[in-house]
Amino acid sequence: MTKGSRAGERYPLVRERHPELVAELVRLLRDEGEPKLAVAVRDVPYHGACDCGDDFCRSIRTSGHPGSGPYGEGHRCVPLRPDQGMLNLDVVHGRIAFIEILDRPPLR
Repeated sequence: MTKGSRAGERYPLVRERHPELVAELVRLLRDEGEPKLAVAVRDVPYHGACDCGDDFCRSIRTSGHPGSGPYGEGHRCVPLRPDQGMLNLDVVHGRIAFIEILDRPPLR
């Protein structure tokens, strides 16, 4: 578990909940020439599932979001090439802030 932003709050790691997903992300990030993110994704906290309500969305929040607007300065999107569906990472100042998972089966 990692310590959360609120006093004493702790979050499990994404790899503890979804080890197969993290293994896939590590491989895809290496394939995309993103070795630092391939290491960092192993220790990303699980803040919860996306609450957008779309039935095709399996996305994961890995940090607090600044609200309904964009992440702002320091943000970049890292699109990956999975065999199925879509995987994109929102990265802010080198940290993975959101794992976008679309058109894939439910996570186990």
